[in-house]
Amino acid sequence: MNKAVLTLILALLGTGVAVAQTPARTMHDTYCIVCHDIKIYTRENRTATDYASLRAEVNRWQNNISLRWSDEDIDAVTRLLAEGYYGFNCTANC
Repeated sequence: MNKAVLTLILALLGTGVAVAQTPARTMHDTYCIVCHDIKIYTRENRTATDYASLRAEVNRWQNNISLRWSDEDIDAVTRLLAEGYYGFNCTANC
């Protein structure tokens, strides 16, 4: 897990705030939604057209903002988006 995400989770736990989110949801809400809202996932001309292209987009954007997420982090956020917004099924290596 990314150090920044772990630090955020530990900080929230230390304040007594209940953390009901998954690490993938926390990463998404912390790093993705700060630049755009969820409407980007439902727009007509969205870039991701299947699971593989969605994962490529997650990887591209985490690289663009220098997050240095692990493959597991990228996979987790991709699964979150695929299941929650895009309706894509993973066909391999999920």
